[in-house]
Amino acid sequence: MGLKMPEKVKEVALEPGYFAISQEVLGDYTGDYVIMSLAEDQGTAFMDADWFKEIDAVKNGRLIKSDAKKAYFNDSLTLDWQLEFFEEQFLGAK
Repeated sequence: MGLKMPEKVKEVALEPGYFAISQEVLGDYTGDYVIMSLAEDQGTAFMDADWFKEIDAVKNGRLIKSDAKKAYFNDSLTLDWQLEFFEEQFLGAK
């Protein structure tokens, strides 16, 4: 889809394992879009925090919310749903 990693992400994303960052610097690691997988019962108070509102993708209306329960599994039906979801969100395709 022509999406590229931010430079900060390139520095750490290709290494094995996990990389922890604090919420205050999250914006340094986000790209043009932020995709959030949320469950109905999940708290979203962090979305009211200044550090979250200052993320460029959020300020520019490029926050995409996905239903966490639909993307929980890794089977072929779920992966098909995810591909269709991302195509719709990024490309406007249906």
